[in-house]
Amino acid sequence: MGSSSYHVIYDEQCEICQAGVSWLKTLDRRKRTVTHPIDPETLSRVHKDLEVDACLRELHVVRPDGRIIAGWDAVATLARLFPPTWMIGAAGAVPGLRAVFRLLYGFVARNRYAFSKCRGGACHVERPAATKKRARFGVFWSCYTVGMLLRLPLSTWVAARDAVSRVVRYVHTFRR
Repeated sequence: MGSSSYHVIYDEQCEICQAGVSWLKTLDRRKRTVTHPIDPETLSRVHKDLEVDACLRELHVVRPDGRIIAGWDAVATLARLFPPTWMIGAAGAVPGLRAVFRLLYGFVARNRYAFSKCRGGACHVERPAATKKRARFGVFWSCYTVGMLLRLPLSTWVAARDAVSRVVRYVHTFRR
């Protein structure tokens, strides 16, 4: 695996993790990160000390120097890589704030499927109407709305980037 890259190990069944990876890919214009969904074979290729159970509990990042960091410290490290999020990463390293962020991260990590509108990846096998009927009204719609709001800027940005890219390719084909 690339020695100059940060290897990000995430739970692909978690909507919060998916949104985080989407934001990471949006911010990472210099391609400093490589994302990997949790898979035993992939983990052993990325770093010999990565364990599936530990990676399922929280985000893991293997730094270019080979050091493994996890949880909030991994989030803060990734945040410091990009100018728009650098301040979050820097604030997350301050001792008092770091402890608070670790507690918040731990709470979200332990409860991430409960916060998910799909209840841990069940959307691909479950009918949304059935989930709506079983879930309390406020919980379902609040999770659904938050998920949509987290992804809306990403979707808009990707659509705009793709449109500009198509125009640029179109213009370049006529210049040749």
